[in-house]
Amino acid sequence: MPNKAEDLVKMIHVAEDELQTYIRQEVPDREMEAFFGQHAPAVRLYASVDQIARKRGDSIIILLPGLSGSVLENVGRGAEVLWLNPIAFLKGHLNHLDMAEDGQSNAIPGIRIEAPNPIWIVYAKMLLRLQYAYEAYTFPYDWRRAPDAHIQQLQQFIDQKLAASDKTKVTLIGHSMGGLVILDYLTHEKTRKHAEQVVARAITLGTPFRGTLDAVVNLARGDDPKMEIARKLNRANDPQKMLRSLPGMYTILPAPKELYPDWNPIPDLDIWSPDTWQQANIPINRRLLEQGREHHAHVAAADPQIPFYSIAGTYCDTPVKLSGNLLTAIPRYLREGIQGGDGTVEVSSATFKDCPAYFVQEVHIELVLESKVIEGIMHWVEGGEPAGLVRQINEVVQDDMLLRGTTFAPQAIFNATQTAQKISANQALSREDIMALFGDKTLKP
Repeated sequence: MPNKAEDLVKMIHVAEDELQTYIRQEVPDREMEAFFGQHAPAVRLYASVDQIARKRGDSIIILLPGLSGSVLENVGRGAEVLWLNPIAFLKGHLNHLDMAEDGQSNAIPGIRIEAPNPIWIVYAKMLLRLQYAYEAYTFPYDWRRAPDAHIQQLQQFIDQKLAASDKTKVTLIGHSMGGLVILDYLTHEKTRKHAEQVVARAITLGTPFRGTLDAVVNLARGDDPKMEIARKLNRANDPQKMLRSLPGMYTILPAPKELYPDWNPIPDLDIWSPDTWQQANIPINRRLLEQGREHHAHVAAADPQIPFYSIAGTYCDTPVKLSGNLLTAIPRYLREGIQGGDGTVEVSSATFKDCPAYFVQEVHIELVLESKVIEGIMHWVEGGEPAGLVRQINEVVQDDMLLRGTTFAPQAIFNATQTAQKISANQALSREDIMALFGDKTLKP
């Protein structure tokens, strides 16, 4: 029977240069619907057509995934795909992803983590559509680490792709944390001059420049469907311990209040004081907390010298304020205007200073699946403007999104239990099960 956990792992672990052939030849329609939902026909179409020989556009396109958006594989002792692999969770191996106290090395000796490719459930549609007419690649990375840990590797990757191309410029697309990696590459003293020579433009999609309240909730409680599933699959999995060891998580905590005069999502607490976490009996990593503060200061002062655009999702219930205890407080959600967002990142966090911002009604994870966003990128690399995106939030055309933007509260526990039972029994997974593993705290019909 298709759609089992092992089928899911095969899909997410396909190499980029084999993706089109794999979908075209190996994935039956039932699996396509489970993997890609309403986007399945488009993904099937993009995988079935032959790419044009002469690539269009003024630049190479490189797509960077977001936090948790790259496959993580242990290539050391006991080699296996760890993220996002329900079978590894079933074995109790989630904490093989833990990092040591220094935030630099792996906690378990013999573990070596590599990021071979993005998770195609999320990123296949955009990549395949762009590859049809443009020279497009992905830059997967170990999202456990801080964004600036990847900038020199990104520089080398760009040089490698430009050396093999007749293009002389690159367009960088960053989804969520991927946008922070791009911003660091553009503005860090080690890579800034290189970026100014080769980057035509940078485009970020739902990037949390000021952070997100979800990071607070995840570090404090691990409230996330996929983490709940991991817990239920094996008691040896400790999601909170894993998350609290990752430098990347600390860089997307809500920025310190003093950096932005209009920014105060946690008015009752100072989350940048280790004492706040200690009083709640949460074993936070003090060193990583300070590094996260320093990274926010860098972002607040950053001034990229190349065209820099942001796309923000809007009109989805988004956590914007947290009051009370870290362990028990329920975030306040807003939907409308500048205080709304994509269900994960508030609009004011997803836009960067005075750089041009564009808006679309979409949830965080599906910004890379949204046709208006993909078409906008195509217009940009053709030298035009993104016709389907708007510059004012009140100009966004809203559609019927009954389930988008609804919080995942008690239903998350029910779905996690059901999904865990299916994985344990080696049963087929539904679209809802897969979205609980790969999605945000919002589901689409």
